[in-house]
Amino acid sequence: MVPESWVGSVTRPQFAWRMTVGPLPRVTYGMLWWVSDADPAAFFAWGYGGQFVYVVPSRDLVIVATTDWCSSAKSRPRSSQPKCLA
Repeated sequence: MVPESWVGSVTRPQFAWRMTVGPLPRVTYGMLWWVSDADPAAFFAWGYGGQFVYVVPSRDLVIVATTDWCSSAKSRPRSSQPKCLA
């Protein structure tokens, strides 16, 4: 558990620029969190190998995915395999 004030401060947009990331419009960066101020507002962390945490506070929604794209590389054509650390 972390204080609500900490969540508010680290997920507040820190930059004026916005970009589209896949289906997510109006994405910018907070403090170690990606932030989308589109409707509904969301924030997410994106980690190595496809791991992520995606949060939509207005919908009481938290999605966490742990995966290892490197281990699943055998199921894709060689040209689309990610660059993985040994």
